[in-house]
Amino acid sequence: MKHTFFLLMALLLPLCAAAQKKSDPDKATRDSLLFEQLLVAHDNNRDASAADYSQCFPDEARLEKTSERNLYRVKGTAYHVQSLRSDFYVWKQKQAYSAVFGRKFPLESAVNLLLGYADPQQRQVEITHMRYGYSQMSTVARWSTVLALLSKGMNSYCSVTKISSEAAEATVVFHHPKRNYIHMLVVTLPMRELFRADGTFSAKMYTFIPQHNLKDIL
Repeated sequence: MKHTFFLLMALLLPLCAAAQKKSDPDKATRDSLLFEQLLVAHDNNRDASAADYSQCFPDEARLEKTSERNLYRVKGTAYHVQSLRSDFYVWKQKQAYSAVFGRKFPLESAVNLLLGYADPQQRQVEITHMRYGYSQMSTVARWSTVLALLSKGMNSYCSVTKISSEAAEATVVFHHPKRNYIHMLVVTLPMRELFRADGTFSAKMYTFIPQHNLKDIL
């Protein structure tokens, strides 16, 4: 996992840094508008649509067995590296599936929470927005609000790069398939907060990072 983390950062952070430094008033405007949208959505209590998290209905052709009985990975796709994926995890009981979320499965639970397959309830994230020109803005928002804003029209991917009894570290990427840019969050999720309904975690957020020149650094 440590190697994976450094590989991801080697691929994506140079693009984040370049986008922050490059003279691009359009990006500066987009960064500011997105941050304002996040503040407004949080103040208006505007979250993701109320979903029923008690059951989900995965395509059984995508189910992949794990070493744990009745625990399945719903296989998705990778983004640039095999560890950054859209996979999520489900539990089968009789003929019904539910998204995995419980203390017995911290890694799978973290992935499901960060990709929006587990009920975010009132969990909050302390966001540091790494903006154009190396400026930073910080706020606290509900995770469901962040997901609703960043995932719309995007493909979502997650990689848990480190996990211990103390904390999980993860990278979450939202990719716009037509405009070919990403939003990226580098997340630190304390284990003591993961299963609290009102838990809090932190993330550095990079937005509108163009991907057209990614091949140049591969």
